[in-house]
Amino acid sequence: MNLDNDTLISEYNGIDINNFKTENNKEKENDINENKIEEKDIKKDKMKKHKKIKIESSKNIITKELKPIREKILKKKVTEQYNTSAFEEIKKEPETKNQTRYIRLKNSYLKQNINPEKPIMSRQSQKALNNISLNFSVNININNILDNKDQKSNNNNNSLLEPEENFNPNEFRIVEKIGSGSFGKIYKVQWIRNNKNYAMKIINLKHIDDFECTKKKLKIIKDFYNETNCPGIIRTYGNMYEKIGKTEYKYYILMELAQIDWEKEINSRNKKNLYYTQNELFDIIKQLVTCYALMQKNNIGHRDVKPQNVLLLNGQYKLCDFGEARNISGKNGYIHQPIRGSELYMSPILFDALNNDKIDVLHNSYKSDVFSLGMCFFLAATLSFYSLYEIREEKDMRTIKKILEKYLIPRYSNTLVKILYKMLQVDEDLRPNFIELEKYILSK
Repeated sequence: MNLDNDTLISEYNGIDINNFKTENNKEKENDINENKIEEKDIKKDKMKKHKKIKIESSKNIITKELKPIREKILKKKVTEQYNTSAFEEIKKEPETKNQTRYIRLKNSYLKQNINPEKPIMSRQSQKALNNISLNFSVNININNILDNKDQKSNNNNNSLLEPEENFNPNEFRIVEKIGSGSFGKIYKVQWIRNNKNYAMKIINLKHIDDFECTKKKLKIIKDFYNETNCPGIIRTYGNMYEKIGKTEYKYYILMELAQIDWEKEINSRNKKNLYYTQNELFDIIKQLVTCYALMQKNNIGHRDVKPQNVLLLNGQYKLCDFGEARNISGKNGYIHQPIRGSELYMSPILFDALNNDKIDVLHNSYKSDVFSLGMCFFLAATLSFYSLYEIREEKDMRTIKKILEKYLIPRYSNTLVKILYKMLQVDEDLRPNFIELEKYILSK
């Protein structure tokens, strides 16, 4: 049917067009709002379903995690009575398993922000689980302490390591040179295994027989130290040699490290004008004479007594350098042997033989060492080598006594003069050996 414009206008005559538009818009808005409400409802349903699924899954997870503990503690059903045997079984399990289980449970509770223990466990069962956690923390702390102790004990074990007799010189780092002479050089060294410091003497030898001879002498004193544990002997750990040419060798001797030798200490006191007190001198005399007397009882003579061969270590004066030491097998210490020692400290019989170009002489080795030690003490008391030169050339004991009194009185008592007078007797028969001297000193 065809309608013209006039007809349409006549049909819509009396109708407000604006009202028609607004009504049409309202209908559209209502449709949109209804769609939004439907979408919200759908979302709410989805959220509810998601929450239900999440809660159910979390409950299932927690139930699975707690199942092994629940089976052991509660066995088949939850009861209000605490099952002791089940808890004991859990405690017997390896700590790592219990620890892992407890941490896993705890983390799952925190993540889900729920506490599933109440519906699943009784109070006593919960107490059992808490006790397990307490045991974990205690065990962990104890294990940490034990680990620390093991670490400390390993460090202590390293510090207790001692070099072997046939040590490796390459394992020692040279820190500094601390001495030298015709015998060789002495170095302060550090062992890389325990970082401790030692003294190493390095001697150049021209023949392997020289090494074997020196090794035998060192064995004498090392055996003596091991048998007596004498505190007045510097400890020797070991010795070895290394070939450096067709006929040349390096000989290494490893010893404990001292702070200073006696001669250096005397020189240091001389510069400071710091004299030993009488008590200090008596203490030194007792220490050294006791050690030499013990060596005499074991038939060992040092044969090179001088301040350089006495070391100071932690207040203890110790003998060292036993390169000339030997077993004395002669009757009462008398033996025909080559001349050994340092000229300034030699006994009169050895000094005279040396001046007369003799190679060897019959003498008492112990009494010769007593004279040498007497010269050392006289040097320590006077802090002057000039006093030794006066004694060195003198043969008359009355003159020697005057020299002693001139240097020692009034700083020291007459007791010290008497001891040195006995030790510096020119006649060997009138001079005591170390055992006799020890008795005399201890009686004062």
